[in-house]
Amino acid sequence: MAWIRRLWPFISAKIKVFFDTFHRTGHIPLGANSSFIVLIPKKQDPRCLQDYRPISLINSVFKILSKVLANRIKFKLDDLISESQAAFVKGRNISDSIFMVNEIIHFLQLSKTEGLVIKLDFAKAYDSINWACLLHVMKIMGFGQSWCSWITACLSSTRMSILVNGVATKEFSPQRGLRQGDPLAPYLFIMVGELLNRLIVKASEAGLIDGIQVSSDSAPITHFQYADDTILVIQNNEKSVLGVQNVLLLFQVISGLKVNFHKSMIFHPSNDVDKLHCWASVLGCEVGLIPFKYLGAWVGKSPSVESFWNPLLASMKSKLSNWKAMSLNFAGRATLLQASLDSIPSYWLGLHKIPAGVCSRIEMFRRKFLWGDLLQGESEKRSLHLIKWQSVCAPKQCGGLGLQRIREKNVAFLGKWWWRFQTDRNKRWYQFIRSKYKVQHSLMEIGVRRRSPMLRDILSIQNDSAFGTMFADSCWKWKLNSGDVIRFWLDNWTGEGVLKDYFPRLFSLCLDKCISVKEMCRRAMIVAPESPGIWRRQLRGWECDAEEALLRFMNLFSGSPGHDQVLWSINSGKYSVHDSYIHLAGGHTYNPIWRRIWGVKVPAKAKIFLWKIVHGVLPTKQLLLLRIKKGDGFCEVCGNDLEHIHHLFWNCPVAKSVWLKVFEWWNINPGFINKGWGPITSLFDLVNDIKSKLSWEVTVIATLWVIWISRNNKIFRGNNPEAAIMFAIAKLRAFEWSVAANLCEAGQFLNWSNNPVAAAKQTMTLRKDNLLISLGKSVDIMAFVDGVCSPNQSGVGGIFLDSHFNPIFVFAGPSTHRQSVLTEFEAFLLACSASQKHWRDKKVVICSDSTIIVANFMKFKSGVQGCCDSNLDFSMYGLSFDNIWARKIDRALNQEADFLAHLGAARKDLVAGKI
Repeated sequence: MAWIRRLWPFISAKIKVFFDTFHRTGHIPLGANSSFIVLIPKKQDPRCLQDYRPISLINSVFKILSKVLANRIKFKLDDLISESQAAFVKGRNISDSIFMVNEIIHFLQLSKTEGLVIKLDFAKAYDSINWACLLHVMKIMGFGQSWCSWITACLSSTRMSILVNGVATKEFSPQRGLRQGDPLAPYLFIMVGELLNRLIVKASEAGLIDGIQVSSDSAPITHFQYADDTILVIQNNEKSVLGVQNVLLLFQVISGLKVNFHKSMIFHPSNDVDKLHCWASVLGCEVGLIPFKYLGAWVGKSPSVESFWNPLLASMKSKLSNWKAMSLNFAGRATLLQASLDSIPSYWLGLHKIPAGVCSRIEMFRRKFLWGDLLQGESEKRSLHLIKWQSVCAPKQCGGLGLQRIREKNVAFLGKWWWRFQTDRNKRWYQFIRSKYKVQHSLMEIGVRRRSPMLRDILSIQNDSAFGTMFADSCWKWKLNSGDVIRFWLDNWTGEGVLKDYFPRLFSLCLDKCISVKEMCRRAMIVAPESPGIWRRQLRGWECDAEEALLRFMNLFSGSPGHDQVLWSINSGKYSVHDSYIHLAGGHTYNPIWRRIWGVKVPAKAKIFLWKIVHGVLPTKQLLLLRIKKGDGFCEVCGNDLEHIHHLFWNCPVAKSVWLKVFEWWNINPGFINKGWGPITSLFDLVNDIKSKLSWEVTVIATLWVIWISRNNKIFRGNNPEAAIMFAIAKLRAFEWSVAANLCEAGQFLNWSNNPVAAAKQTMTLRKDNLLISLGKSVDIMAFVDGVCSPNQSGVGGIFLDSHFNPIFVFAGPSTHRQSVLTEFEAFLLACSASQKHWRDKKVVICSDSTIIVANFMKFKSGVQGCCDSNLDFSMYGLSFDNIWARKIDRALNQEADFLAHLGAARKDLVAGKI
């Protein structure tokens, strides 16, 4: 939809008219809701129509409308859709369903309960929805006449044609079903799915179906739903089987959704096939064996069995195949390596602890793929591994490639459950676990032998010496608001630890050891004898003194409206897999040189080349001599010295000649060539002008690249390098890379060739002027902000311009944060504060080169709920943002703010003021 944003000034008026007409009359013009149906293969070798999935390519204007309606609906779904459905509702996860199905099967197997598990398959689920049923369900849910008429218009105006070999058939109007590809479709589907949920619940309440009860004080479990993937769990008796059959037939008649009984399966926890054949014949379904797959994950299978991990290993092997290694350069292989890890489904990483042996095999696949090891029949062609794997997997700012290790990634995903143990106490899955294992205070009370394999893996990370401290109870701190969720005795809501440790005697006498703060305060204020008490007996004299001390302590705290919030002490905010991984993979040393190297505006392959140079592992002849005892180690170009990095790129006569020409071209003192080879950044710093510095950095890398390529041509092709030709190629290469990075205009090669400084300045000035002119037309004040970060010092800076582009305000100062996104956030907030203080009645746009900050702010401005990380929550600072907008800009256009941020990092305090 990026093209819509670009064309918005030209098409916005017509789209607004379309929206106004729709909301007023419910009318959609003919053709606005047309779509093409394309067939997407479900598997690699489709052979029949059933092997394809129909996806609708919908008219863009209608898709915008559908997305708007979907965004309005989804925030109400948590109240409308029961917890038995886990799909498409914010705060519910696919892993919840997999987890609970595993737990219920573990319960049936452990308790020898006579239960049945039925896995349903719906025939063409989306295509079969009865529209009348959907609208009736919406009315029952409380949707008004306007909403029902809007949805009716969206459904009835649908027109489709099928793309066959790229040619569209004649349009037709469907009479039922929802289109896959329509943003509204998933939410409408689960509304119909709620009908099945209510039918099953009613049948259970009427005694027609007996569910599985995991404890005497818990409600029976009958089903789990995730979109059209449904699991039923019932007692092993005729009444329940017939009840299920009748409910499903009734649901089919009402909704149009038909169960494919011949594809559905019935399971027994102990795989007693003889008992199943009778019920399978009644339902007309197949007999299945546990373990089986549900939502793509194995259910009822122990992850300690090696075969459990074979699909994951096979998937990694296929993604990291030989032909991909041969067809990609090093940078491409590094990108694919990270993508292959990111694409591993969350249930592999977030539900099971991957055994050490499996982690080692996966890391071996990845390591060999990165360095280009190839299997040739039974033998292996091993390449030179230049850097140890641990260093390769270090963060980029610490000299690595930013690849993530599978073990730490796995623990970070499992750690999310510990966060959810705190935040999801009222959720169905947590209450189910508490009932099943009869948990009083903490899940760690559950004996190891009683735990299911999945729960054992999740809980095991707290006992891990390397990771356990990250997930200990002391890591979770609560912010008191309503007090509904916080446990008075067991949670750290005072900031000083849990109260049961300060008042152990009173805790032992408390009737309800899991009592909430709100309920404890309520009971403490009531003196009526018939009211529920706090203590299990009357307190003695010395115990009354402790009670008075506790009451005085309670009076120090006061709640506020809103939900209680739990904070993770590792990052003083919300748990995130990313932050957890960074903490787990710690131990690497930050070096500011890497921020500059990874920020250079050159292709990825050139950055990798530079990365090897800085690490000193470029495969020069000297390195090959040391590593594999190959060759004589002398420079192939001049033959005067050993070919190490310093000689090849600096001391070699041909390289010196090239650098002298480059220095003359950029008007740099040629005396620098007589200095020894130093850090690569010393070359970068030869040009300090803000507007041409980035282009000079590109030129430096292009020159190094050409020297290396010329050396290779000499060795492998016998071509003698000539300094003049190398300089011309370096000039052309630097120009191409600069154009690709928007540092130079495509038609400026002559200017670039004659005076690169002037060409770079002209381009940057033009880009900045165009930005300022476009902003000046719509706002009164423009602010440019930036933050810089390192383990030792961080800083923030910003500059404000008026509509005539004159500087009117600057600020610069130190920051206590050691994460770049947090320093950027602090700089943005300082600009917001200055805007509110000095230009409350002006329209202000704040420009930042941080995509995350700008995206979060715009979502916050648009009223999207829960969009921000707790560390980036704009609502917490009491500022008015009514007159403020945000704009993402390129780092190259934010040099003034970057300069001020570096100045601020060197200061002891913040300086700010008008100019």
